Amino acid sequence: VWKENNTPVLPPYTVREINGAKIAFIGAVTIETPILELPQNIEQITFINESEAINSYIPELQEQGIHAVVVLLHEGGNQDSYDGATRNGCNVTGPVTSIVAGLDPEVDVVLAAHKHGFTNAYLPNSDGNDILVVQAYAYGTAYADVDLQIDPDSHEIIEKSAAIVPVY
Repeated sequence: VWKENNTPVLPPYTVREINGAKIAFIGAVTIETPILELPQNIEQITFINESEAINSYIPELQEQGIHAVVVLLHEGGNQDSYDGATRNGCNVTGPVTSIVAGLDPEVDVVLAAHKHGFTNAYLPNSDGNDILVVQAYAYGTAYADVDLQIDPDSHEIIEKSAAIVPVY
């Protein structure tokens, strides 16, 4: 956010309508950005807690009737890679785990980045519910093929899974 007035530097989210359901995509950078960037480039910016920043937009989205939320998070983690769909009970480490643990139950999916590794797991949010978290390696070597099932009446995401697909 801008130091001067605590407002977002960029639009914090966008909403897309897909087959009649509105899905919000919230973007967030890592709190570590100040150690990755030249100080003169960010002297007017404050980096705030990722979970708190993401969660702050949930009430606004709910007022718009949006209950399907995907987060684009420039922070990640590490997990042993494997073939196949998303799994429960995976050992995921790194900053993404604590960020997801602090997310509002309305968040359904986190598309992670930054650690340049593999993640395809369900991690618990602040209520202990599963959030799909995927990170498709690095530098375009794979992509996350995310499958969402949305209830046509409530517009809630009721099923979510992914496969990390290598491009080579």
